[in-house]
Amino acid sequence: MARRKDPSSPDEPASYKSAMEELESILERLQGEGEDAVPDIDSLASDVKRAATLIAWCQERLKRTKDEVASIVKDFAAGETEPDEGK
Repeated sequence: MARRKDPSSPDEPASYKSAMEELESILERLQGEGEDAVPDIDSLASDVKRAATLIAWCQERLKRTKDEVASIVKDFAAGETEPDEGK
């Protein structure tokens, strides 16, 4: 199993919701203001890199959640009414 990063790390989002909010903020910066807006070229590469990191983190979080829910449903269907807290 992969080792989890410290949630207080600036690279690690505190939650899925905070990651999505940060992605929305980056998207707004990249879109700029108005139809003819140009994104801030000085921060473009770092914004795109951070967005890619957040997207990968969100994808992994979704996968872990999907796997966990599938395990809970499987255990429930097998007659185990109490999910294993250690999973």
